[in-house]
Amino acid sequence: MSGVIQSCHKKNDNPNCIEIRKNSPVYIVEGPDSAKLDETIELKVSFGVFNGCGDFGNFETTPQEDTTLISVTAKYAGCLCTDNLSRIDTVYLFKSTKPGPNYLKFVGSEGVYIRDTIYVH
Repeated sequence: MSGVIQSCHKKNDNPNCIEIRKNSPVYIVEGPDSAKLDETIELKVSFGVFNGCGDFGNFETTPQEDTTLISVTAKYAGCLCTDNLSRIDTVYLFKSTKPGPNYLKFVGSEGVYIRDTIYVH
């Protein structure tokens, strides 16, 4: 009697179970609509994560003519995560050295943007 024993070893490319996902959808932005020149104001940003391991990573900003495009990067840490969609709140710090209207465009879901205007005086 002969037999063959085979072993399969799957290589784990992410042994710490950490994943970074760009463009997590922003749902709501709340905060003041005006600021003084060089004043830092806080905007509350609510965004979505796709499982229980999701949390805030960072903001990525891209200047576009007279608008700043802002996207949220989420960090997922954990190998076993609950399977639920969650909304996370974080704070975006805004400061401008340019007087007048400052246009912010937060990346939402499916090509939708959350727009905000801060008037700086």
